[in-house]
Amino acid sequence: MILSDKQQAREVAAASPPLLSHWLRDAARRCPSACALLTSVAQLTYAQLLEATESISNRLRDKGFEPGDRIGIAAIRSIDTIVAILAAVDAGLGYVPLDLNYPADRLQAMLEDAGPRIVLGEANALAQLRTAVGSF
Repeated sequence: MILSDKQQAREVAAASPPLLSHWLRDAARRCPSACALLTSVAQLTYAQLLEATESISNRLRDKGFEPGDRIGIAAIRSIDTIVAILAAVDAGLGYVPLDLNYPADRLQAMLEDAGPRIVLGEANALAQLRTAVGSF
């Protein structure tokens, strides 16, 4: 039996697990005030996590980012890093986590190889990355 492209797409979609963004939206709908992320200095509910994620992903789309584009994320252990990752995934972007504990030459090679259009991160993380690799 030969299936049309539309039939094949429906079958693939039905067999595919839900996207992370669908899971987050569902969790925010079902239990908006439940704690989604918790650190020693901050916490976000599912509703707050969804709002922060959608805010960044919408800004990225508004700035012309399209699915498949790459961004860098100056990765430190923080809620903001998790939100940036979720926003990239929600917008269909590829992301390169730039671990600031890596040697400067490794970070530079990652930036050159991936060619991200932008690097997201907290101000102190971006400053640390600039110190390590110069401009990006």
